[in-house]
Amino acid sequence: MAQLTNTEIKYFIKADEPRFRWLTTNSYIKLKESELLSNISAHSQGKVLEIGCGEGANFLNLDSNHDFGVGIDLFYDKIRFAADNNKKIKFLCADAIKLPFTDDSFDLVFCRDVLHHMETKEEAIKEMFRVCKKGKKIVLLEANGRNVFWKLFATLIKAEEKVKKNKIELYNGIITKGFSDKCSNVEIGLVHSCTFSKLLAHYKFGWQALGESKIAKKIMENLEKLSKKYSNKNNWAYIFCVITKK
Repeated sequence: MAQLTNTEIKYFIKADEPRFRWLTTNSYIKLKESELLSNISAHSQGKVLEIGCGEGANFLNLDSNHDFGVGIDLFYDKIRFAADNNKKIKFLCADAIKLPFTDDSFDLVFCRDVLHHMETKEEAIKEMFRVCKKGKKIVLLEANGRNVFWKLFATLIKAEEKVKKNKIELYNGIITKGFSDKCSNVEIGLVHSCTFSKLLAHYKFGWQALGESKIAKKIMENLEKLSKKYSNKNNWAYIFCVITKK
């Protein structure tokens, strides 16, 4: 079973409907999510698998033309919620380190904000390689532990404290040391996303209505441009890795 603490299990075991609605219906947040997922969308043809799909928000925000989509998550309540809100995707309750699929089943395997919860990330990545077809893509998206927002987030929410250990060097080391013989190409870098604007319109900590206001959205867009221009790239919000299986 994927390695989670009791605190993490208690925090994630139930579907978070308010978060799902915020991610998929708030116009500003949905736009920012689609932009963040654009590198995943670019590879989402054929059969697509998401590891740790939660309530299924990523599939709804993907600009995708996939033929067949599957989402797996460890928690049944999240899977049931996801299935009720997206009839186009097949959702299954399964473990990331023991996927219920045959070898070479998918054209794209992607995983967002899951690996930092696992002590042995290599086990999950090994399974991703196994079920991914040769010549196709594995995409990893993880919060950058150097980012100020994520440091604050991990401090306030104990179930997310492992985010602080997330560094680009960690994932670069895992891929190059453990899976280089399985890769024909690896692209790893940092992606900018204005977490401050998301915080302003956050469903728990902010004012969601800002995401529907034309004036507020314009201000937040300008904040994002300034943040990208003047912030240290090492502190950008997300670690992004695109792997082509050999």
